[in-house]
Amino acid sequence: MSGTRTLDGPLGLVGAGYIGHLFAQQFALASYEVRAWSPGRSVRTLHDRLRQSVSTLAEIGVVEPSDIDDVVGRVSIHDDLATALTPCAAVMESVVEDAEVKSACYRDIGAVIGAEVLLWSATSNFPMTQLAAGMAHPERAVVVHPVQTQLIIFVEVVAGEHTSEETVTTTMRFCDDVDLRAVRVRKEIPGFLWNRVWFSMLREML
Repeated sequence: MSGTRTLDGPLGLVGAGYIGHLFAQQFALASYEVRAWSPGRSVRTLHDRLRQSVSTLAEIGVVEPSDIDDVVGRVSIHDDLATALTPCAAVMESVVEDAEVKSACYRDIGAVIGAEVLLWSATSNFPMTQLAAGMAHPERAVVVHPVQTQLIIFVEVVAGEHTSEETVTTTMRFCDDVDLRAVRVRKEIPGFLWNRVWFSMLREML
Protein backbone atom coordinates (compact mmCIF):
# COMPACT_ATOMS: atom_id res chain seq x y z
CA MET A 1 0.00 0.00 0.00
CA SER A 2 1.30 3.45 -0.85
CA GLY A 3 2.14 5.93 1.90
CA THR A 4 -0.26 8.62 0.71
CA ARG A 5 -3.92 8.35 -0.20
CA THR A 6 -4.87 9.06 -3.80
CA LEU A 7 -8.49 9.93 -2.99
CA ASP A 8 -9.61 12.20 -0.19
CA GLY A 9 -13.01 11.08 1.00
CA PRO A 10 -15.20 7.99 1.28
CA LEU A 11 -15.94 5.57 -1.52
CA GLY A 12 -19.41 4.78 -2.79
CA LEU A 13 -20.54 1.24 -3.56
CA VAL A 14 -23.57 0.63 -5.77
CA GLY A 15 -24.47 -3.06 -5.83
CA ALA A 16 -23.71 -5.30 -2.87
CA GLY A 17 -23.68 -8.79 -4.31
CA TYR A 18 -20.61 -11.01 -4.43
CA ILE A 19 -18.40 -8.59 -6.37
CA GLY A 20 -19.63 -5.53 -4.47
CA HIS A 21 -18.95 -7.30 -1.19
CA LEU A 22 -15.37 -8.06 -2.25
CA PHE A 23 -14.74 -4.45 -3.25
CA ALA A 24 -16.20 -3.21 0.05
CA GLN A 25 -13.86 -5.57 1.89
CA GLN A 26 -10.82 -4.53 -0.15
CA PHE A 27 -11.47 -0.83 0.36
CA ALA A 28 -12.22 -1.20 4.08
CA LEU A 29 -9.08 -3.28 4.62
CA ALA A 30 -7.16 -0.30 3.21
CA SER A 31 -8.84 1.99 5.78
CA TYR A 32 -11.20 3.71 3.35
CA GLU A 33 -14.74 4.49 4.47
CA VAL A 34 -17.27 2.74 2.22
CA ARG A 35 -20.87 3.92 1.77
CA ALA A 36 -23.01 1.15 0.26
CA TRP A 37 -26.34 1.22 -1.51
CA SER A 38 -27.95 -1.43 -3.69
CA PRO A 39 -31.04 -1.61 -5.89
CA GLY A 40 -31.52 -5.16 -4.62
CA ARG A 41 -31.79 -6.73 -1.18
CA SER A 42 -28.18 -7.91 -1.04
CA VAL A 43 -27.14 -4.82 0.92
CA ARG A 44 -29.19 -6.00 3.89
CA THR A 45 -26.79 -8.89 4.49
CA LEU A 46 -23.59 -7.04 3.59
CA HIS A 47 -22.35 -6.59 7.15
CA ASP A 48 -22.90 -10.26 8.00
CA ARG A 49 -21.09 -11.39 4.86
CA LEU A 50 -18.23 -8.99 5.53
CA ARG A 51 -17.82 -10.21 9.09
CA GLN A 52 -17.72 -13.80 7.87
CA SER A 53 -15.20 -13.16 5.09
CA VAL A 54 -12.93 -10.89 7.15
CA SER A 55 -13.00 -13.48 9.94
CA THR A 56 -11.84 -16.07 7.41
CA LEU A 57 -8.99 -13.76 6.43
CA ALA A 58 -8.08 -13.46 10.11
CA GLU A 59 -7.96 -17.25 10.41
CA ILE A 60 -5.33 -17.44 7.66
CA GLY A 61 -3.31 -14.51 9.03
CA VAL A 62 -4.21 -11.82 6.50
CA VAL A 63 -6.01 -9.70 9.12
CA GLU A 64 -5.47 -9.37 12.83
CA PRO A 65 -8.51 -10.75 14.74
CA SER A 66 -8.63 -7.52 16.75
CA ASP A 67 -9.15 -5.56 13.51
CA ILE A 68 -12.30 -7.37 12.34
CA ASP A 69 -14.75 -4.94 13.99
CA ASP A 70 -12.88 -1.91 12.61
CA VAL A 71 -12.89 -3.27 9.05
CA VAL A 72 -16.60 -4.11 9.10
CA GLY A 73 -17.37 -0.79 10.81
CA ARG A 74 -15.84 1.19 7.93
CA VAL A 75 -18.71 0.04 5.69
CA SER A 76 -22.02 1.84 6.17
CA ILE A 77 -25.33 0.84 4.56
CA HIS A 78 -27.78 3.41 3.23
CA ASP A 79 -31.39 3.26 2.06
CA ASP A 80 -31.08 6.31 -0.18
CA LEU A 81 -28.70 6.60 -3.15
CA ALA A 82 -28.09 10.33 -2.76
CA THR A 83 -27.35 9.98 0.96
CA ALA A 84 -24.87 7.21 0.24
CA LEU A 85 -22.98 8.85 -2.61
CA THR A 86 -23.04 12.63 -2.10
CA PRO A 87 -19.89 12.71 0.12
CA CYS A 88 -17.92 10.24 -2.02
CA ALA A 89 -14.71 10.79 -3.99
CA ALA A 90 -15.37 7.80 -6.26
CA VAL A 91 -18.14 5.28 -6.87
CA MET A 92 -17.79 1.58 -7.69
CA GLU A 93 -20.75 0.11 -9.61
CA SER A 94 -21.24 -3.66 -9.48
CA VAL A 95 -24.91 -4.20 -10.26
CA VAL A 96 -26.27 -7.01 -12.45
CA GLU A 97 -24.55 -7.61 -15.81
CA ASP A 98 -27.21 -5.99 -17.96
CA ALA A 99 -26.24 -2.99 -20.09
CA GLU A 100 -29.64 -1.31 -19.81
CA VAL A 101 -29.72 -1.74 -16.03
CA LYS A 102 -26.20 -0.35 -15.73
CA SER A 103 -26.95 2.64 -17.98
CA ALA A 104 -30.03 3.49 -15.92
CA CYS A 105 -27.95 3.13 -12.78
CA TYR A 106 -25.35 5.57 -14.14
CA ARG A 107 -28.05 8.13 -14.83
CA ASP A 108 -29.17 7.89 -11.20
CA ILE A 109 -25.59 8.07 -9.93
CA GLY A 110 -24.74 11.01 -12.17
CA ALA A 111 -27.67 12.96 -10.79
CA VAL A 112 -26.31 12.91 -7.24
CA ILE A 113 -22.50 13.14 -7.57
CA GLY A 114 -20.23 15.96 -8.71
CA ALA A 115 -18.54 16.05 -12.12
CA GLU A 116 -15.14 15.38 -10.52
CA VAL A 117 -16.18 12.11 -8.84
CA LEU A 118 -14.70 9.01 -10.50
CA LEU A 119 -17.10 6.31 -11.68
CA TRP A 120 -15.83 2.74 -11.85
CA SER A 121 -17.65 -0.26 -13.28
CA ALA A 122 -16.86 -3.84 -12.31
CA THR A 123 -18.40 -5.15 -15.53
CA SER A 124 -16.83 -8.22 -17.10
CA ASN A 125 -18.68 -7.93 -20.40
CA PHE A 126 -19.41 -4.40 -21.56
CA PRO A 127 -16.96 -1.80 -22.90
CA MET A 128 -17.09 1.56 -21.18
CA THR A 129 -17.62 3.28 -24.52
CA GLN A 130 -20.99 1.51 -24.71
CA LEU A 131 -21.90 2.02 -21.06
CA ALA A 132 -20.92 5.71 -21.09
CA ALA A 133 -23.12 6.58 -24.06
CA GLY A 134 -25.40 9.36 -22.86
CA MET A 135 -23.33 10.15 -19.76
CA ALA A 136 -22.87 13.84 -19.03
CA HIS A 137 -19.27 13.16 -17.94
CA PRO A 138 -17.92 10.06 -19.72
CA GLU A 139 -14.39 11.30 -19.11
CA ARG A 140 -14.56 10.18 -15.48
CA ALA A 141 -15.85 6.64 -16.17
CA VAL A 142 -13.62 3.55 -16.50
CA VAL A 143 -13.93 -0.23 -16.19
CA VAL A 144 -12.23 -1.79 -13.15
CA HIS A 145 -12.90 -5.50 -13.64
CA PRO A 146 -11.78 -7.74 -10.75
CA VAL A 147 -10.34 -11.22 -10.80
CA GLN A 148 -11.22 -12.55 -7.40
CA THR A 149 -11.02 -15.30 -4.82
CA GLN A 150 -11.45 -14.62 -1.09
CA LEU A 151 -9.47 -11.47 -1.86
CA ILE A 152 -9.35 -9.65 -5.20
CA ILE A 153 -6.17 -10.77 -6.96
CA PHE A 154 -5.94 -8.04 -9.57
CA VAL A 155 -8.08 -5.73 -11.65
CA GLU A 156 -8.19 -4.86 -15.32
CA VAL A 157 -8.47 -1.12 -15.92
CA VAL A 158 -10.07 -0.50 -19.32
CA ALA A 159 -10.80 3.02 -20.56
CA GLY A 160 -13.58 3.97 -22.95
CA GLU A 161 -13.15 6.24 -25.95
CA HIS A 162 -13.95 9.30 -23.85
CA THR A 163 -12.24 8.30 -20.59
CA SER A 164 -9.60 10.86 -19.69
CA GLU A 165 -5.99 9.92 -19.10
CA GLU A 166 -6.25 11.60 -15.69
CA THR A 167 -9.06 9.20 -14.73
CA VAL A 168 -6.95 6.20 -15.72
CA THR A 169 -3.86 7.47 -13.91
CA THR A 170 -5.75 8.28 -10.72
CA THR A 171 -7.48 4.90 -10.81
CA MET A 172 -4.19 3.04 -11.21
CA ARG A 173 -2.68 4.98 -8.29
CA PHE A 174 -5.73 4.27 -6.16
CA CYS A 175 -5.42 0.55 -6.88
CA ASP A 176 -1.94 0.72 -5.37
CA ASP A 177 -3.47 2.38 -2.29
CA VAL A 178 -5.76 -0.57 -1.70
CA ASP A 179 -3.27 -3.33 -2.55
CA LEU A 180 -4.77 -4.18 -5.92
CA ARG A 181 -2.46 -5.14 -8.76
CA ALA A 182 -3.86 -3.17 -11.67
CA VAL A 183 -3.29 -4.17 -15.30
CA ARG A 184 -4.12 -1.58 -17.91
CA VAL A 185 -5.83 -3.01 -20.99
CA ARG A 186 -5.31 -0.52 -23.80
CA LYS A 187 -7.93 -1.86 -26.20
CA GLU A 188 -11.64 -2.46 -25.56
CA ILE A 189 -11.73 -6.07 -26.73
CA PRO A 190 -14.73 -8.31 -25.87
CA GLY A 191 -14.21 -9.98 -22.51
CA PHE A 192 -11.17 -7.75 -21.83
CA LEU A 193 -7.97 -9.67 -21.10
CA TRP A 194 -8.75 -12.10 -18.29
CA ASN A 195 -11.94 -13.61 -19.70
CA ARG A 196 -10.40 -14.05 -23.14
CA VAL A 197 -7.43 -15.92 -21.69
CA TRP A 198 -9.47 -17.88 -19.13
CA PHE A 199 -12.11 -19.09 -21.58
CA SER A 200 -9.42 -20.06 -24.09
CA MET A 201 -7.80 -22.21 -21.38
CA LEU A 202 -11.17 -23.63 -20.37
CA ARG A 203 -11.96 -24.64 -23.95
CA GLU A 204 -8.63 -26.44 -24.18
CA MET A 205 -9.22 -28.26 -20.88
CA LEU A 206 -12.72 -29.34 -21.95
